[in-house]
Amino acid sequence: MQKAELADAHGATFEATAPDTESQRHEDEAPQRLPTESEKTAAFMAARAARAAEEDGDDDDDEAEVLAAAQRDRHQRQAQGRQLSRAVAVHVERAEEAIERGRHMDAIGHYTEGLGLDPNNVDLLAARGSLCARLNHHKATLHDGELIVQTLPDWHRGHALCGMALFCLKQFAPSVRAYSRALEFAADPTEREGIRQALEQAQGRVDEELRQAALREDIPELERLLYGGGGHMEVCASGGLGTAATATATATATATAARHPAVNVEAQDAQHGFTALALATAAGRSLSAKTLIEARANVNATDKYGKTPLMWAAAAGNEKLATLLCKSGADLSIQDLSGWDAIFAAAHGGHTRLMTVWLLKKGADPDRSTADGTTALMAAAQAGKTGAIQLLLQQKVDPTRVNAKGQRALELARAGKHQEAVALLLPVTPGSPPPPPINASVEARVAARGGTTGQP
Repeated sequence: MQKAELADAHGATFEATAPDTESQRHEDEAPQRLPTESEKTAAFMAARAARAAEEDGDDDDDEAEVLAAAQRDRHQRQAQGRQLSRAVAVHVERAEEAIERGRHMDAIGHYTEGLGLDPNNVDLLAARGSLCARLNHHKATLHDGELIVQTLPDWHRGHALCGMALFCLKQFAPSVRAYSRALEFAADPTEREGIRQALEQAQGRVDEELRQAALREDIPELERLLYGGGGHMEVCASGGLGTAATATATATATATAARHPAVNVEAQDAQHGFTALALATAAGRSLSAKTLIEARANVNATDKYGKTPLMWAAAAGNEKLATLLCKSGADLSIQDLSGWDAIFAAAHGGHTRLMTVWLLKKGADPDRSTADGTTALMAAAQAGKTGAIQLLLQQKVDPTRVNAKGQRALELARAGKHQEAVALLLPVTPGSPPPPPINASVEARVAARGGTTGQP
């Protein structure tokens, strides 16, 4: 009885929990539906939009705060700038008043106080530098010019101040570089003309320095002038390296100066048109000539008389210099204003060794004449150079040729009272009048010399 009751109870429970219909049972047994991809994407986008909206709100607050801080800082700087400008203006006014009263040192003091407030004020530096120049404080002017170049490298005023100070300090080559830089940046025609005139004056002085150094054979000075180096040269030339520039920067500026010399190696003196190379050659300064040639000096440059350095070397009989010039491209055929060339110069000087090289090895024409009919033989006869006369006669030159005045080499030797030259020319000059009596000792020397060559 008890077991039956339990069974009935269990059956009642089962019936209570069992599905009522067949369709309901199938629904319970089917799997649960998952969201589609489009539903997932829509949910993701919605979530991200919500986060972005929240973050935008935070960013807007941050940006507003940053902008407000920047505006406050800008207003503060503007206020400080106006205050500084007013303070500087006071010192400028005091300086101008002091200048009007002739109290220039007080004015410099006021400019200095203004610069203490605004160290990079290039207008104050220019005003103080110019005033120092009026007082002949050229080192102070150079200092202010350098500071301007450091602060504002493309302002012509700083370079011009450096140029003026360097010129007054007799540093002419650096002055040329500084004025050249100033001319690059100057735009106003009036200012450009003033700088150009100052540059020409400085250039003239440095060119003269070059010629004098060549004459003295001061090689260190020649190289300094030709290639730069030392002093404040690099400061103004390189756009404001400053006096405290590093060794590397200075070396770079010097190398740049070497590529662009401040001096004009072809500059001629106003009186004779001599270049530094011509002067060095004429004075026999071999080392100077070599240095100038290495600096690409023109070996065929002519002076006001049309003479080249080779003609000067030939006239002096300087074989070392003449050889150097010929190896460097000197032209034997160039003639001066009278038609003389290097062969004529050597013949007139009696330098037979040079003549031998040029006539035999270079193939020069020994019997060429100038426009007025002068020949190398006539040049030698006029100077009484018997060695040159004999060498030219050996080259089969024509002793009967006459110049524009109807003179032969013989007549020129007689006019110069060169008895030994007359004795050499007389036998080879047909139709010549009988010679005047000559000293017996001269006849003896001519006879003793026979056919030898050399200078008298």
